[in-house]
Amino acid sequence: MQNIGIIGSEIEIGQVIPVLQKYSGLKISGYFNPAGESDPGLPDICRMDGLSELVRRSEAVIFLYNGTMLYELAKEAVKASRHVFIDNPSSISVKKITQLIDLAAEANIILKVKQTGRYNGIVNALWEQIKQSRYIEIKHVIVGHTVSSGRLFECIVEDIELITVIASNIKKIRPTSIWSSANGLQLINVRFEFDNQLVAALTWNVLSDKNVHQALFVHSDKTIEIDFLTQEAGIFHYSGNRHDRFIANSVRMEKIKSCKRDPFTGELSKFIEVIRPKSVYMLNPEEEFKAYLIAKDLLIRMKLEIAI
Repeated sequence: MQNIGIIGSEIEIGQVIPVLQKYSGLKISGYFNPAGESDPGLPDICRMDGLSELVRRSEAVIFLYNGTMLYELAKEAVKASRHVFIDNPSSISVKKITQLIDLAAEANIILKVKQTGRYNGIVNALWEQIKQSRYIEIKHVIVGHTVSSGRLFECIVEDIELITVIASNIKKIRPTSIWSSANGLQLINVRFEFDNQLVAALTWNVLSDKNVHQALFVHSDKTIEIDFLTQEAGIFHYSGNRHDRFIANSVRMEKIKSCKRDPFTGELSKFIEVIRPKSVYMLNPEEEFKAYLIAKDLLIRMKLEIAI
């Protein structure tokens, strides 16, 4: 029996329990809420007063907490040689993320972080085609959020994750931000160039009245257009010159719809598979945190004080 401890609020933990209960050989050893709020608790799960006892009883710890204590709590679990899954490490500085990665390597444990971009349902459905793209455009509009919003940072990380798992060796990054005197930051645009000649242009806009999250993946003989919000995609196959796309007889369109599987379920399932005894899977913690480190570096370079 493999024991899993969980750090977070009762509401967050309640959402994870159904995923864990699907696996035989797993047991929830207990949970700890660092915020310390008074609550009715969770039935049949032991609430603990501190992390030390939870770590002692567990082989792995899932962190759903993203407060100021996250680094110290995660460090304690890693130093005790426990496998660790972190839902959102945005409160941890670049320096401390690097320290966690080094500690995980020394302890020879699995250190995984949430990767919503890679585990998106429509991305999984089209993964074999998406990863062969030569040019990518991603547009992400987040209504009702400001530049200081943690939600904006999560969106930036999510989109960077997707392009860095397609081509990990970045040759050049060109960030641009557009401001207005009245409203502050309006738009962030970043152009990525990779060693394998892939080019990606990512745009995040915080001033709009409509949420948008769309992507364009260009190949030599087709273009894939994805709407992440509806989980639908269109594949445009070119029978002639690709610039003739809008001539009906030169294009064949194929519609794709995903099963809308929750990305977090896929990520958590992957973590459980990796930490199982005799698992053949391996995870590189540097690759796991790569999108977070790139996102934090971009914001520092653009002097945007958000989640650094």
